[in-house]
Amino acid sequence: MQARHLCLCLMVGVSTWMMGAALPVRAQAPARPAPLPSARLWEGVSRAWSSPPVDARRDRVWHNIPGLAGFALDVPASERETARSGDGAVHLVWRLVPPAVRLQDLPPDVIYRGPAQEKSVALMVNVSWGEAYVPKMLQVFRDAHVKATFFVDGAWAKKFPDLVRSMARDGHAVESHGSGHPDFRRLSDAKLGAQLDETNRILEAITGRRPRLIAPPAGSYDARLAPLAKSRGMYAILWTADTVDWRNPPPEVIVQRVQRGAEPGALVLMHPTRSTVEALPAVIRWLEARGYRLKTVEDVVDERPAVMPPATLARDTLRS
Repeated sequence: MQARHLCLCLMVGVSTWMMGAALPVRAQAPARPAPLPSARLWEGVSRAWSSPPVDARRDRVWHNIPGLAGFALDVPASERETARSGDGAVHLVWRLVPPAVRLQDLPPDVIYRGPAQEKSVALMVNVSWGEAYVPKMLQVFRDAHVKATFFVDGAWAKKFPDLVRSMARDGHAVESHGSGHPDFRRLSDAKLGAQLDETNRILEAITGRRPRLIAPPAGSYDARLAPLAKSRGMYAILWTADTVDWRNPPPEVIVQRVQRGAEPGALVLMHPTRSTVEALPAVIRWLEARGYRLKTVEDVVDERPAVMPPATLARDTLRS
């Protein structure tokens, strides 16, 4: 009886499996790839975010003004990347378009500012003293995710190499401020050249990277500096706006001076002082709230834009 029951169960089970196998099954249709954006959409994206390059130029007041690279949308590459990704987003591939006239093409001269066509500001910090405030200043920049340019005195760097390494480790540009804070105008040609070479050697030994910029102490220079710098692959840097923070004004005065001096392309000079450290968070907030992008002086002389166009766009935000 048990064997007959088992046999009936097996027959029922097999019949059920066979009937199930014979039932029609609707195949899952493969998902259709999203259509590529239309030519009109690419044109709209290009108009919205492409920017022409800006040529470097000489100015009677500001001397040499660096140019600025532009952006052009590479439509074929963008179409390929959009099709390849298959994620429904529009992927954009941009080409950097260098200026027709580069800063390196101009006769050697000092630089006081970047181009006014980009709403950016570079914060530059001259360091010959103030070691007590450098760590706090670095922390402010770290918290704000801002990169600055530190022009470091060679003699100071030899005393405080760990602070110089901290600047470089945090991604800031570390450049030359000479050694011993001399008046460059009073130096012989040989001693002026030695200021550049010796300070470069000191800073390179600490950071592993050779400086490309020289900010003369107290802004004192003559016609010899820029050609000497260029012969070493360097640029001589001054400033657009001075906080005069070395006189230790109240922090709110430093903020006001930055507000008065801020303009597209400005290089803003400061030093590591207590007032500057206290003012710096408010300075950064004020600049960013008004749409300024913060960049390094290296970015300025390399003619690098402060911000890239978008790499992807959600398809539902676009209209073909």
